[in-house]
Parts: sequence; structure tokens; C-alpha cells
Amino acid sequence: DSQLGISIPNTLITTSKDGLVNFCKKHSKTITKSINNIPNGMLTTLVEDIDIINSNSTFFYSLFQAYTEKFIELRIFF
Repeated sequence: DSQLGISIPNTLITTSKDGLVNFCKKHSKTITKSINNIPNGMLTTLVEDIDIINSNSTFFYSLFQAYTEKFIELRIFF
């Protein structure tokens, strides 16, 4: 929120591979909590080309954000 001085990266919540591909084209690096609904300890991971290639055309709702360098990170989603 800009009023609080908090930078919020561009964000996409989608179930669509096409939507993800378009989002990734706009950002040099993209992160996610999950791309194939596989429990991974809820780690934030970079989206790799191979992840997109191996994903289905639709998948469970997933949060994607443009990656930004940071000093400290708070990623809260509810």
C-alpha cells in the first residue's frame, strides 16, 4: 500500500496457463506459492519455463507476483 510505504508487486491470481504465460512475458522473474497444487511447504519459488511447460492448461487457483529484490519480505495472503 503506497499510503504505508509498502511496495506491492504486480500480482496475478489465476487458474489459466495462458494467463500465466502472458504475466511472465511482462516480468523478467515471477514467483509463486504453488503452480500445480503440490504441497511444497508453502515456499515461495521462482516460476521456471519448465514449470509452465509441464503445467496443465488449467490448474488450481495460484498466486503469482513479479519478483522484486528486497531487504525484508512479508508475503501475506488470506
